[in-house]
Amino acid sequence: AALKEGIRPLKFRLDRLRNSLEIEDENQNQNDNQNGQKKQQHKQLEQKCKQLQNQLTKMTSLHQSLQNSSLTSTSAFSNNFHSYSPSPLHARLVHLPPHAHHCKPTLSSLTSSDVGTIIQISGTCIRTSPIRMMETTRYYTCLAKGCGHVFSCTADFGTSNNALALPIICPLVEDGECNSTSFAVMPEMAIKVDYQEMKVQESVS
Repeated sequence: AALKEGIRPLKFRLDRLRNSLEIEDENQNQNDNQNGQKKQQHKQLEQKCKQLQNQLTKMTSLHQSLQNSSLTSTSAFSNNFHSYSPSPLHARLVHLPPHAHHCKPTLSSLTSSDVGTIIQISGTCIRTSPIRMMETTRYYTCLAKGCGHVFSCTADFGTSNNALALPIICPLVEDGECNSTSFAVMPEMAIKVDYQEMKVQESVS
């Protein structure tokens, strides 16, 4: 749109220059005794007209190319929309100002209801563990004949080692379609993240 708006003033300036040239030509035909300065101005107007014409041609070509590219991208996105699968997003919040709703006055005020939520605490970090790999989601496929259902199990962060719960029965048992208890792990679909434990001691006030 910005490029299209930029083409308009170029066209306007080009039309004005062309009108000026026409007027100069008429004056030149009426008066054969024009001096060298007039002829020089006429040549300058012709050069400016050619330059503007070249700019207008390039901008028009660029505008057309961008339109064609936009149509191609829109078509490709439309064709691939249903097969698009976004990757998990892991956000890290830093340097947040204190907020009364999330800020805990002391470490001892933490409760089980704070698990899985964002909180702000103040203390002294006394120990950190090495960065380890943690498998947060594991995928399985049902081995029952005619089933092949693929499902996932997520890590239980409430346990001491963030253990992954093992499947007991095919999830399709709820629909009455399968009650198999045989599964195979799909390691290529596993979701893994970096994991680190920190021990924080309450600051002495």
